[in-house]
Amino acid sequence: MREHDILRYFQYIHKEAEDGFVTTKKDWNENMRFYMDEYQFENKLAWQTKIKDPIVDNLVVRLSNFFVRILMSSDNKYFTIEHPDPAVKAGLNALVEVVLKSNKFPMIFGDALKMALLTSPYVTKVGYNYHKETYPTYDEKSNTYDTKDTIVGKTEIKTCDPFSIRLDPNGDQYIIEIKEVDLADFINMAEVNKWKNADKVIRNLHKQKDPDDSLYRPTVKLHYVYSRCMTNDHGKILDENVHFIIANKEHVVFYGKNILPKGEFPYVVGFPMKVLKGKYGRGYISKLRSLLSSYVESMNLLLDAFTLNTLGVYEVVTNNIETGKAHLFGSVVPGRLYPVTQTGTINQVYNNAVNPNANNLLFTLDRLIQNRSFQNEFFQGAPTSKGRPTASEVSQKSQDTNAFFADIANEIERAIVEPTLELLLYTELIYMNDLSHFDYSKTLENPEALNALKAMNFNARVEAIKDSTLTVRGISGKVLKMTNFQKLMQIINVIGNMPQVAQALDPVKFVQRIFESFDENPGDILNMELLKGQGVPGATPTGEQPQGNQAGAPPAQQQSPEQLMEVLNNVRQQQQ
Repeated sequence: MREHDILRYFQYIHKEAEDGFVTTKKDWNENMRFYMDEYQFENKLAWQTKIKDPIVDNLVVRLSNFFVRILMSSDNKYFTIEHPDPAVKAGLNALVEVVLKSNKFPMIFGDALKMALLTSPYVTKVGYNYHKETYPTYDEKSNTYDTKDTIVGKTEIKTCDPFSIRLDPNGDQYIIEIKEVDLADFINMAEVNKWKNADKVIRNLHKQKDPDDSLYRPTVKLHYVYSRCMTNDHGKILDENVHFIIANKEHVVFYGKNILPKGEFPYVVGFPMKVLKGKYGRGYISKLRSLLSSYVESMNLLLDAFTLNTLGVYEVVTNNIETGKAHLFGSVVPGRLYPVTQTGTINQVYNNAVNPNANNLLFTLDRLIQNRSFQNEFFQGAPTSKGRPTASEVSQKSQDTNAFFADIANEIERAIVEPTLELLLYTELIYMNDLSHFDYSKTLENPEALNALKAMNFNARVEAIKDSTLTVRGISGKVLKMTNFQKLMQIINVIGNMPQVAQALDPVKFVQRIFESFDENPGDILNMELLKGQGVPGATPTGEQPQGNQAGAPPAQQQSPEQLMEVLNNVRQQQQ
């Protein structure tokens, strides 16, 4: 393939992709501004309040940590791989599990999810990375130390910055990743991966150097391009399923075939929230931005009002100020003495009380943010604020919250975790016979689990994948259990207004349901027979009201629905 044709094709798709990213980039930059607490206070006066509330950071961290905790829960294996051959099945499951652990996938997942909530897409790259490892060596004869370089190949999962990814705005024919690296890193990468034209890149950088710039630190901008179909200016197909790398938009340093099957790209570009319109969709924070801005602005205006009300505004008759003391009146400071020659020289002209509705406004905005972000009391495990909610309010709010988290959980499984595991399998099985391949069997408790895969040739491994079924369900299953717990909380809220129903509640079954939502057996820590004997609050085990004390026993301590609700809330908070 001629370098001219490659560069020509790159220039076309690069401009197309950049043009399609302009509006999205502006939207994401606004979200990042809120995340970094870069509020626009430039037009405020020096005395005005400029508090930066990290509300966006809190929203993003809480939500991402919630799903990371689910992913990391020890009792939850979130994927299964089925295969007719038990040995192959064991090998595939062990292979994926050990690679995930080696790459610390929960941390990568959490970082990528945070960026997805701030932007829109979750982006990671699954690839095979050759890197140089240097080890010290010792020669006993000469009593000298030296170093030994070893090239190691390893399947890796890396978090990608969504700002560095360009998607095909008119389809799914290509994807571009942009990286800027130090010249030293570029030289090392070129050496290890045997890139061409590296010398031309270096010479051009040296030509651009300003001889008077002593702080010059050269960098190389790399464009990683994967394309299903490369065409020329006339629409003629030049090549298919290609991968190439462009340095500084002018040098092709690598060109080859994309060896992944079906022309798949080595990127996982998934959306935790469904994209209904546009290539990139709208992020979690984008939909909250106007509310967030109003909340921060209202909070600062309220504090400004307190400042004005406390210090006041004064008029001053300057003729009655002692000579040389006028500079003292630049501001009103509590405790300061103001020398004057005549009474009535300083008069307060402004002292309005703070609007009593201001606090209500902040409360309303805070509740709106909680509800629109779905991080309300049902997510946080906190009691419902301001009195007892109606049964319909509890039901509707909890249903909306549960539906929101269920949708995200399903999208995470379908569009993020499953593609990640599939790419891991393909990449591992492609490079397993590579002499430099990292030996994952060393980290397995049962290294023999990989023997069946190692004995296969490449074609047999591909067929093994085709015959396998990969399923990810643990995440949505965990969210479902959270939903069940919240339903129990709803029940307590509802029956609080129905004492007769509360008295008929079966405590054993109710406790069993609570423990099931945590994947626990109540019999492991509770005496269930004793619980049966106690019955429900204020009732016998059969639901009948006790007629008096037996054998002089003290009356059973009754537990109100409100108390039970408080217990459930405490349990919920401990779960999170």
